[in-house]
Amino acid sequence: MDVSRRRLRCIGHVINLVVRAVIFGSNVSKFEAELRGATYEFKFDIWAKKGAIGRLHNIATYIRRTDQRRQGLRHLQTELAGDDPIFTLEIVVDGKTRWNSIYMMIKRALELRCAIELYQSRWQKPKNDPDHRDLTNDFLNAGDWVELERFYEFLKPFYILTKTIEGNASKPGAEGGHGAVWETLKTMDYLFMKFKQAAEDTQFEEASHFKSGIDCGWAKLEDYYVKTDRTPVYRAALALHPSYGYDYFERHWKKAMNKPQWYSDIQSAVGSLFDEYRRQTEVETQAQAGFLEDESEEVDADNDYSSFGKRSISSLNT
Repeated sequence: MDVSRRRLRCIGHVINLVVRAVIFGSNVSKFEAELRGATYEFKFDIWAKKGAIGRLHNIATYIRRTDQRRQGLRHLQTELAGDDPIFTLEIVVDGKTRWNSIYMMIKRALELRCAIELYQSRWQKPKNDPDHRDLTNDFLNAGDWVELERFYEFLKPFYILTKTIEGNASKPGAEGGHGAVWETLKTMDYLFMKFKQAAEDTQFEEASHFKSGIDCGWAKLEDYYVKTDRTPVYRAALALHPSYGYDYFERHWKKAMNKPQWYSDIQSAVGSLFDEYRRQTEVETQAQAGFLEDESEEVDADNDYSSFGKRSISSLNT
């Protein structure tokens, strides 16, 4: 048995790895190791190297560390609202390197942009401050807010997809739901097009964390894309789906993605998989037939043994 041909990967896990590469770059493990071994103060310096997202993390961490700071941000929201009724929002800090929490942190920060900018403009390092950090090093400028907005818009489809594929495809009554095998390639194709568009949009831009993140994330996605070729069931599942079939691969692989070789390989891959299962079925059928013959012989032998020594019905009448 070729194990690599039967290996199935969780598409949710693939999305997680891809997005972490977008946010943190190519060496996420090194970044996490640095954080684990750092003091509280030094963690600020490590995060600050991650551009606008890192500086936002530092600001959110700083504000959420004390009730007084959180209350100060609420007062600023009320001040900005004037006489209009408002529900104040709490700033969100990410859960270390879990990307979905970073996405939510960015989303909330964009909602609180005016309050955060006002907080920055009025900030002065308090006397006897338990934090030695000079928060001015983490202040977000106009360029940072643009980058945060771009990260938010780019990551939104990934967040929605992650929530979508959490469905249980094997649950009775919901067979073929989100998270099914046939959705893997469709999901990766969708994300591939998102990366392709983002790469084209940033092609002539100066270096930035966002541009670098697109390159790292796309490389990670392509790495796992290639790995799906080793498991033909992904292509077979989508090709056999009544709503997609081979037309899907012609539209997306041959035309939209300009990958004619991928399209030419699909039919041979699916056909090879079909032949493999057909041969396996023939062997199982033959084995089953042999089993039934053996079982019939066992029944005859059992009847012969059971009748041994018994008198026949005709002898009872004499």
